[in-house]
Amino acid sequence: MRFHPPPSRLTAMVCLGLFVALSSTAAPAVHFEERAVLLTGILPEASVAVVGVGRDHDGLMPRLLTLWDVVTADATGSARLDLDIELPAESTWVAIDLDTGDIAVAAADGVITREVDFPSQAIPATLRTFDEHRARLVVLWSRPAADGAGSAWGGHVSDGGERDADGGENRSLQVALDHLTPLGTSPAPPETLASGDVLVGIDPETLETYAARLVR
Repeated sequence: MRFHPPPSRLTAMVCLGLFVALSSTAAPAVHFEERAVLLTGILPEASVAVVGVGRDHDGLMPRLLTLWDVVTADATGSARLDLDIELPAESTWVAIDLDTGDIAVAAADGVITREVDFPSQAIPATLRTFDEHRARLVVLWSRPAADGAGSAWGGHVSDGGERDADGGENRSLQVALDHLTPLGTSPAPPETLASGDVLVGIDPETLETYAARLVR
């Protein structure tokens, strides 16, 4: 676990195909306890990649909390992600089944999810980066596989930071996907995106969230 803080078809600059926005009504389902996130509706023994972003206060100071993890479902198709802290009052969570690619987007009780369209023309023809006009972005990239070998990578990308391939502080991100961190037992990230991959982005400032899958 790492703490740091209706469907539409959209055109992207991808020779391989299109990104298709994913519905948050698909399995798995996400539920919340005071210090845990519960996942249900998963295939038994399947792995699920999870990313969460929350905003809280430590006294009078604002605090950003982000989490990436991979959990495995039990025989009933449920998984539990215990947190080291109380669930932030304002938080957004995305879960991806690494066998099927099914996805769920959920927010803590009383918080409305802020799902937005996947940014058009975000993927260049090289398939090596993910371009966004934001100052910061929490990213989850997964490659589901029905044989149980699905993998996931995550990271917090800041304008001008080491994961921003354009190198400049210009309120524009060019996410270096091969600089993301492997989650669970995942290998080092591949050099390029591939058909079937799922990309998730959460803006830590607004909690705007999107998720999409690359298809031929």
